[in-house]
Amino acid sequence: MKLFKKIKNHKMKKKIVTMAAAFTLITTVIFANTPGNPIPATVESAFSQNFHHIRQVSWEAFGNYYKATFTQKDKTLYVFYSENAELMGMARNVLSDRLPNSLQSELKSRFQAYWITDLAQYKVADKDGFLVTIENADRKIVLKSEDNQHWQIYSKENKG
Repeated sequence: MKLFKKIKNHKMKKKIVTMAAAFTLITTVIFANTPGNPIPATVESAFSQNFHHIRQVSWEAFGNYYKATFTQKDKTLYVFYSENAELMGMARNVLSDRLPNSLQSELKSRFQAYWITDLAQYKVADKDGFLVTIENADRKIVLKSEDNQHWQIYSKENKG
């Protein structure tokens, strides 16, 4: 208020108030419209170099790694990057008829009271494999197969 008392010119006071209000408004708009993007620029840059033809991608952060989800040739793909922007692996959804016969048979015999809710084929380093999520009314289980011969329990979760 002392500032305004010292400024005797009414037009000058009006200019200062207008400039201060404009500055506040501009900074509020700039920072309000900035999306909170937790994905490091180095990770996004690595993705753009590896998949330069992909235009629409959604990102998710999971602790120390990041997942990019995008569609290519009508297939949804997932690419995983470390916090150091290193490509960790890729995965894609598949139908259960794409499973090797041995894995299909094991699911039918060991987990007959469950249904498949998610099935993905992945490649990490030089290892190929499958991840399947199966569920029943009480339980959710994620199984993993690296050898295309047997399922290993990756995680279990009780529902409700």
